[in-house]
Amino acid sequence: MHFYCCLFNICKKIILKFKTSEFDLDFPISNLFNQNKINLERDNEFLIEIMQSNLSNRTIYAFVHYLEKNSKSIVDYKNIILSMSCHLLSNDSEKLIGYWGIEDEISKLIIGLYDESSTSLEPQLIEISKKCLDIWDLMFEKQIGSIRMLSQKIFER
Repeated sequence: MHFYCCLFNICKKIILKFKTSEFDLDFPISNLFNQNKINLERDNEFLIEIMQSNLSNRTIYAFVHYLEKNSKSIVDYKNIILSMSCHLLSNDSEKLIGYWGIEDEISKLIIGLYDESSTSLEPQLIEISKKCLDIWDLMFEKQIGSIRMLSQKIFER
């Protein structure tokens, strides 16, 4: 088991070295999720760093699918989701358009995180729900993802 952890740590370091390169890391990063090689406690910082890199639809989809299959609570992944969302929203809108499909996956994560945190009276979860609403507003303003369509449906009531 110790050998496996050492090997996995070496692999993470290699991936992080190449995350800003021209190499296509889509497949290896997606496979980390698809093959359940991720452990939240062990890999939290690694995931935050990866999710702040140039992501593709495949990587985001693999992450969302991983959460849907393995997560008891999406709140456990709040730091990863919020940092990834803020990173994607801080880029130029033209770059986001190139990430076709990512917008809907981000919308799904933000809505799920808001749903889990909005009913709590715990101050930390209240803060998370506020951050989700801020991201929702930014996505609405930039017309990104399904947020605009969902917001319009809410206003039509």
